[in-house]
Amino acid sequence: MKEIAYEFRATLTSDFAVAESFLQNRPELIDHPVFGDSESAIHFFATENHGGIVTWLIDHNACPNGISDDDSPLHAASQLGHLGIYRLPLKAGADPNCKESLSSLHVLFPERRIPSEGQGRPSDGDNRSDQF
Repeated sequence: MKEIAYEFRATLTSDFAVAESFLQNRPELIDHPVFGDSESAIHFFATENHGGIVTWLIDHNACPNGISDDDSPLHAASQLGHLGIYRLPLKAGADPNCKESLSSLHVLFPERRIPSEGQGRPSDGDNRSDQF
């Protein structure tokens, strides 16, 4: 399966029609690791700053939280400063609390910084998630 997943990843950079046929034959590829043993396509391409591919994957029902051992596509794109990319999974319903994703959003939105231990958390009435 790993070889097929890697081929699927390669087709996403060159031919969406071929990628579509991969998905018709193997729909599980949409969220299967395509890099290493844990990184899904949406995570890989969010990290690589490929908005068109991330959008295509979301349009084909990729999980916007992605799959990776260490973070989410939202977290990775935010951490790397890919401003146009990190909004894509968020608009598609990514959970900003998934894994470590919220901890790096302070880079772009300092007012959303996670308080240090003992400082407390914002109340429900202070939730500014609509800013994203």
